[in-house]
Amino acid sequence: MRVDATTQEQLFIGIDGGGTKCRATIYSPTQGVLGTGLGGPANPLHGLERTLESIMVSTQQALRDAGMSLHRVHELVAGLGLAGVNLPSLYEQISDGSIPLKKCT
Repeated sequence: MRVDATTQEQLFIGIDGGGTKCRATIYSPTQGVLGTGLGGPANPLHGLERTLESIMVSTQQALRDAGMSLHRVHELVAGLGLAGVNLPSLYEQISDGSIPLKKCT
């Protein structure tokens, strides 16, 4: 589905990261699912760098699937569910701003 670049609607991205794969889904409150993407493992217990890479690969694929510019990544409000972030140290590392997505406030 193509997204009109002039839309002012807030878009969301859900990230589901586990030990074998990472799924990203871009969602519009009025249009539903706009795009999906798939990346590699995203459990920070197996390396933060690999986790961040998998999140970004799946996000970029979802943006392409939605017909959106990769530059719009900063406009997406993110909800992340990642295996391993129940550990405080990993939660802090993931929450430090390394992922270029908007946080819910």
